[in-house]
Amino acid sequence: MKTEMLLQIQSWVDGRLSAGESAEVERFVAANPDAQALAGELRMTKLAFAGNEPTVTMPESREFFWSKVQREIARQEAAGVTAESAGFFAPGWWRKLLVPVTSVAGLALVAVLVTVATRTEDGSDQIESQLEGVSTVTYGVPGMKVIWIDRNEPMSDEPTSIDNIETK
Repeated sequence: MKTEMLLQIQSWVDGRLSAGESAEVERFVAANPDAQALAGELRMTKLAFAGNEPTVTMPESREFFWSKVQREIARQEAAGVTAESAGFFAPGWWRKLLVPVTSVAGLALVAVLVTVATRTEDGSDQIESQLEGVSTVTYGVPGMKVIWIDRNEPMSDEPTSIDNIETK
């Protein structure tokens, strides 16, 4: 079943469809066993929720609450209080800049600390090898740096793999 049809069945169970749509979905559910099972599950879920929903009582009526809100809006409009009138001290504009500015400053600080931490006494970058038998040699001139990585293995008398090819 398509998602659209699943949503139509749910709306049908909730009683939110027009008469024409409701009749169409009802015919579909009657003809489709999967749709019947889904409709049954939705009805049971609806009953479980309806029987177990807590009742919340408000200390004041709806009308009284909304009349308080309406009076407060009217009072603020009469006093001329707007968000723009706060000017420089408006709480929103500098908070919008606070996160990006502190993020960039933090990244710059981390970059500086990493650069300083990896420098040696002579000012060259430090490269550390975690492999045994490997050494590095660094040579730098303005605009170029060469890093030579060397395995500290003695030269063997064995021929290299290209020399192992036998000719017939």
